[in-house]
Amino acid sequence: VPVADIGCALFAVYGILSAYIGRQASGEGQYIDASLFDSALAFSIWDTSEYWGTGRIPEPLGTANRMSAPYQAVRAADGYFVMGATNQKLWRLLCDVLGREDLLADDRFGDIAGRLAHREVLIAELETSFAAKTAEEWVADLLAAGIPAALTLDRAATARFEAMPKLTLYGPRSSTSRSPGDSWVPANHEPTITDANVV
Repeated sequence: VPVADIGCALFAVYGILSAYIGRQASGEGQYIDASLFDSALAFSIWDTSEYWGTGRIPEPLGTANRMSAPYQAVRAADGYFVMGATNQKLWRLLCDVLGREDLLADDRFGDIAGRLAHREVLIAELETSFAAKTAEEWVADLLAAGIPAALTLDRAATARFEAMPKLTLYGPRSSTSRSPGDSWVPANHEPTITDANVV
């Protein structure tokens, strides 16, 4: 995903709208300055905060969250799903759903700071339990307990996702009451493979 490019375009729109609103009041226009570099930094807020706060250069974490654990993609019996037990209440609920009271008694995982410091060991412990069921089963169990969770979907699965008929794939991603935009959903979400488009 070209985060800097897309982010810069969004920030440019904010600048244009702000300048337009300002002109309505002052009658004067303004120059708009939107930087790819600045936009990329804006979207790395957690990494930047970690560096400013600790002086350490952040390392790649994959899908994990820098501010809480467990909060990432985890492996179940048939693949990955995402979940987040981002506070003490959710952590206790997670251990209850898993039947892992031993994790609650483990001093390494007693608070968010401890779970962050021992993230790799924690995730390994959780995935031992998650291996007992499919991703879909775990997502259902966690959601029923009030713990945020969702399946991870590839592009084909995304096109078949139950909410897809309610979404628009092409056209403006925002609209207003008087300018709803001209969006449409293709009748066939599945890619068509023919001799002409196979390389």
